[in-house]
Amino acid sequence: MMKIGVPNNQLMARRFLRWEQGTFRDFVSDFFKESLKLSYERIRLPKMHNAWSINKIGGINISFTDNLTDHLLLTDDDSTLLIFHHASFLECHLQPFSAPLYPADLVHETLSTIALLFPQSEFTLTTRRGRFSRNSSWLRKLRLAHEQSGQHPTGIDPRLSICGTLQANDRQIERFHFWRDSW
Repeated sequence: MMKIGVPNNQLMARRFLRWEQGTFRDFVSDFFKESLKLSYERIRLPKMHNAWSINKIGGINISFTDNLTDHLLLTDDDSTLLIFHHASFLECHLQPFSAPLYPADLVHETLSTIALLFPQSEFTLTTRRGRFSRNSSWLRKLRLAHEQSGQHPTGIDPRLSICGTLQANDRQIERFHFWRDSW
């Protein structure tokens, strides 16, 4: 879920990492060390700060990535936002029986950013008649487009839209340490 080493036969690799010494776990921890640059005092991301509004109101395309280091990366001249969609993979790293490669705080925070962008209350079946909400219909079309493009032959993780819904207090920018500068 991270691109390690120089990619072969790839014209313009977006990002890749060089792991030359130490354990993989230490390498990952060092890469994701908090390096905060932006001020964060009393900034709360509004409830409407989700993938649908970023796309429809902000005019930024949403694309999915299999590379955790590309999560929340703006590409294509800042017109496309990449989102790491493997919520199931992240959740597995929180299980007590697993030997996680990623720091637990990073995993929790990444799942929180997914919950912020795809709040469960907005992106799942929400009507009593079993109809999809506007946001869940939009997400279904987005998933289908990505799967048909061949970018994600195994599909977009279905757990993407069931990572919970962040409360107002959890949307405080100061709660984000690894991904804060991405917002």
